[in-house]
Amino acid sequence: MLRNLPQIIVPVSEFTGTDSMLTGTISISGKIITGTNTLFISEITPGAELYVDDIMVGMISRIDTDTKCYLEEEAETYSGMATIRNFIKSDLGSPITMTDILVRIQPTKKYLEKSTILVPYVVSDGDTPENVSYKFYGTPLYHWVILIINEITDPREEWPLSERQLTDMIALKYPNNISSDVYEWRDTITGYVVDYDAGSATNGDIYSVSIYEYETEKNEAKRNIRLIEPVFLQQFITAYNQAPY
Repeated sequence: MLRNLPQIIVPVSEFTGTDSMLTGTISISGKIITGTNTLFISEITPGAELYVDDIMVGMISRIDTDTKCYLEEEAETYSGMATIRNFIKSDLGSPITMTDILVRIQPTKKYLEKSTILVPYVVSDGDTPENVSYKFYGTPLYHWVILIINEITDPREEWPLSERQLTDMIALKYPNNISSDVYEWRDTITGYVVDYDAGSATNGDIYSVSIYEYETEKNEAKRNIRLIEPVFLQQFITAYNQAPY
């Protein structure tokens, strides 16, 4: 499917993914993975992908012990067996060629303009492109279609955060403040950002917006996306695959 898409040269060593079933059973709660009779230290490397029923639930960020490690981002609660995909660095040190699937090409604009084949979707707390793809198309493999249709090139910045992720982000972004501190003042009628004025504040002509309110407002705006109706999905993929660039 991707053979005709633009390629980019990545000047890094080659990495090979190796899948294996983890020993024992795991339990996922947020970012924390706990294991029973597991061997995390010997079986998992940081950056590995964790799979449950062939669906990637996240990447491993840190390994503490044989029975405790952490995901890079929060995942849905789970308990049972899982597969890990470790990436092993080769000794070649040669550049690798990768498909640039997020390049802007005409089919994207063509489909964005046809609202009849797109449906609105509100991203729920904790949703990822992969599980939205699974819910809507029955497989996580079309996450890239969702990103392209919504013109998202950096999911870390452009995809909505969960409530816990948002709280963590605010703490990291504003280390010298608390979330209830005033971020800006706005005009009560127009909603425009204005300079603080004690008299206007007293009269109710302007109102304060806290850091938490400001960041939540930005995050909530990212929840409204569009999805291609399943019946048109293969048509889009074919057009995307055959488009010149």
